[in-house]
Amino acid sequence: MHRIKIILLLCLAPCFCSAQNCESSLGAITFNDYSSRLTKEAKLVLRDISKQIRNNPNCNVSIRSYCLSCGNEQINKCNWDRVNALVTYFKKEGIPVDRFSSQTGLDGGDCNTIDLSFSTDTLTTTPPPHPNLRRGN
Repeated sequence: MHRIKIILLLCLAPCFCSAQNCESSLGAITFNDYSSRLTKEAKLVLRDISKQIRNNPNCNVSIRSYCLSCGNEQINKCNWDRVNALVTYFKKEGIPVDRFSSQTGLDGGDCNTIDLSFSTDTLTTTPPPHPNLRRGN
């Protein structure tokens, strides 16, 4: 009797986005409570997401952060610091920051999760990282 090994490979094939198909999800990054530091696991996921972004130069990337916290400046700044951590990571990977747009404080998601997706929209007029919302400002 022979044993057969089946290897399943995950292929991150480019979708060569156009205006019609630039709406697919890229995944999500989870942070620890009140932290904007990227974990080792997050960096592994971001490495794969970076490949998808580079393979689809016609698509912009939407970054969505949750946890609407009106009046709580600490949580609001943490949301922006997380967005900035992601954009900084992608910038180091050679992806221009003008491809990113962001929304923070959205309802409907986990406070420690940031969703990334392809998009043709521009959600902010200033591309992140937003220097006026960094810690210490």
